[in-house]
Amino acid sequence: GDDTKLTNIAYMEKHPETYSMFLDFLHRADYYNALNDASTTTTVFAPDNDAMKAFMEQKSISSLEELDSIYSRQVIQVHLLRQAVTENSFIQYLNEGSISIPTVFGDYLQLAYGYVNTDVDDDERADARRQDTLSIYINNMASVREMAHQTANGMVYRVGGVIRPLIETVIDKLHDYGTYTVMLDAIEDAGLTEELEIATDTVWQPDGSYVVNQVRYTVMAVDDETFKQEDISSVDDLENWLAMKDEGGKSGISRSDSASVIKRYVLYHIFDGSLDKSALTYTATAGEIKLTDTRQPNEIITFQTLVGETFINGESDEPCCFVRSDIQAANGYIHKISGVLPIFCPEPQEVIWDFCNSTDVISLVNNYGAKNNLGNLFETPCDVTEYTVSMVRNNAYGTITSFEYQIASPKSSQQNVAFFKCKANTDPTYESDNSLGAYLNNLLIVNLGYTGSITFTTPTRIKGTYQVEFYYAGWKPLAKKFYGPGSTVKITLDDYIVKYQMWKGWATTKVDVGGGILFPSVEFESTGTHDFKAVIMDAAASTNANYYQRWDYIKFTPIP
Repeated sequence: GDDTKLTNIAYMEKHPETYSMFLDFLHRADYYNALNDASTTTTVFAPDNDAMKAFMEQKSISSLEELDSIYSRQVIQVHLLRQAVTENSFIQYLNEGSISIPTVFGDYLQLAYGYVNTDVDDDERADARRQDTLSIYINNMASVREMAHQTANGMVYRVGGVIRPLIETVIDKLHDYGTYTVMLDAIEDAGLTEELEIATDTVWQPDGSYVVNQVRYTVMAVDDETFKQEDISSVDDLENWLAMKDEGGKSGISRSDSASVIKRYVLYHIFDGSLDKSALTYTATAGEIKLTDTRQPNEIITFQTLVGETFINGESDEPCCFVRSDIQAANGYIHKISGVLPIFCPEPQEVIWDFCNSTDVISLVNNYGAKNNLGNLFETPCDVTEYTVSMVRNNAYGTITSFEYQIASPKSSQQNVAFFKCKANTDPTYESDNSLGAYLNNLLIVNLGYTGSITFTTPTRIKGTYQVEFYYAGWKPLAKKFYGPGSTVKITLDDYIVKYQMWKGWATTKVDVGGGILFPSVEFESTGTHDFKAVIMDAAASTNANYYQRWDYIKFTPIP
């Protein structure tokens, strides 16, 4: 009668009236023996028989044998964790909003009281009330009907629904809706279908090992009804519509380059990275216009939120809005929009370029978080701990492509180049989520030694004249010894060069991120990306064991 002497399987077999169908499912997915191994610790979120019956009805099947074997394994994997999660730990994760331990499938389970129907347009979702708020729900799908039962090899939670794994790519999702035929045909015509079906990229290392990088996209999707309002029902119609728009020079797509018209249009609707609506629209100041690079080189899309409504390319003659945002896929997000969204070149805007906010860094940091039970570390809120993730070459967690660096005998034991996640702010008088006041809660650690260098390609900047500022964090332990300017960095932005004096420490104990003007005025004659290079010119970088720099961001402010 002691359940702690039984394996997970034996415990569920003790209650066939509750778990017999899930046990059959485990047999089908070939996970029965694994959960019966007393030496393997596992937490199982086990759907009861009522949940399994509802799942089979949703799938229109009368037997589990009708399910694809690979899909069956994926469904089981999303119900399993490789650690024992006690009830106390589960409640703590509930307070945080998710379980930071990845499932065997590789994702993270979200926790909340109640559920909301999210498969509706944004205006309906805003009015939707959370249902069954007395129950805990996993991934907005399965209620927790019984908390942890300890067994000899883990924990079993009884749940009232089957958690369906997120396996559909952005292409699969668009196909499933059945209302994006023109968009899908345009993606196919552009030769991008196979690329948008990729979720991971395996990179082999010189020593024979390999790194698996996440591949993520964000698609601004136009449905058939929206195209129909412009008399567009095919790719040819879309090409003709774009050509007509180009007669006024507004679309940015030339008919004379017709072979790439559709591809350029499609690339303009795709961002690198997994960007939900909040990531696309967040600004530090209300009403600020935010610019985001598209996959079409040298072209950007703007977002501005006014009185609760977000306008996409709001300054253009063809503005549109979000209709249904945050449609999640295995390799990113889809956002359904209200207009065709032709290419548009906006006026120069103030832009913050965060050194760590690139898809390769995000992938590497989140892989590190997954392997250390920290969740998606880049996006998760700050906690009581500071985290440092190395971004050196041949990294076990990912491949860095957004910058290159040269090392010149650094003395410090700090990582040469690393992502630094700030800890949470505990000072109520300090208006920041993190203890350093860093943008996006992170900094870039740079420890390359005297004459060491690092090179980036900036995001797309609109043609115009800008003031350029550099923001970074001092280090309090160095404040007394090195207070004042004196750490010289030679910075090159295209043909503009300056020797910038960085402070090694701050006099104040409250403000850790500060900076100053790099270039009072730079002129970009065309819209595009730019070369940014920094060379460390402080000899202490190769002689002082405590020396390193922590960079936050570059700010571009347009000059009228």
